[in-house]
Amino acid sequence: MKVSDIKKGALSLMFANNEHDIFLAEFDTLMDNIEYAHFLVNMTDCINRALDIITTKRVLPLKLAELKTPVKKNKKYRHDLYTKVPDFYFLRTLTLDDKPINYNLRGGMLVVDTDQDIEIEYFPRAEHITGKGNNYELPIPNHIAQLIPYYIKGELYEQIEPQSALNSRAFFDRAIKDMQDEQQQGRQQSITKIYTMGDLQ
Repeated sequence: MKVSDIKKGALSLMFANNEHDIFLAEFDTLMDNIEYAHFLVNMTDCINRALDIITTKRVLPLKLAELKTPVKKNKKYRHDLYTKVPDFYFLRTLTLDDKPINYNLRGGMLVVDTDQDIEIEYFPRAEHITGKGNNYELPIPNHIAQLIPYYIKGELYEQIEPQSALNSRAFFDRAIKDMQDEQQQGRQQSITKIYTMGDLQ
């Protein structure tokens, strides 16, 4: 989903009577409307804040990364995750030959007992859009990106229609919470399946 689509979506929530015209308009022409421009100039920061929430709530799809060539120090092996995995946010699992191993994580420094290649499963960080331009395609699933206009309205419409803004923010928060619950349920089902299979062996 493009940044321009998110901003148009936010405008359409705030100006519901003009929704059709907003989505049909070229994005640059929307800035010529003084009423729209008042909101558009503040939307980039709002989108960044929404992306931070999406990151910290860990609702983005899990990713995999292979870690090689660690730095040896005091008989331990270190991987700087922030350097090797630029979008790293939160470690979920770490494996060697598909088996979990012991580790310590200090900030972004991963410390392990082996110099072999290891694989991590992690939640990524959503990158800010500052300087990306309105045609930038957000590298997050559309079903998550489509929630951001509700966050924007919740922030920017507060002084105009407080209750409407509150409802919009509540919709965003509730949708994010629902995704968290679905992920948690999926993990529990996965764990149950593993133990069930183990019981049959």
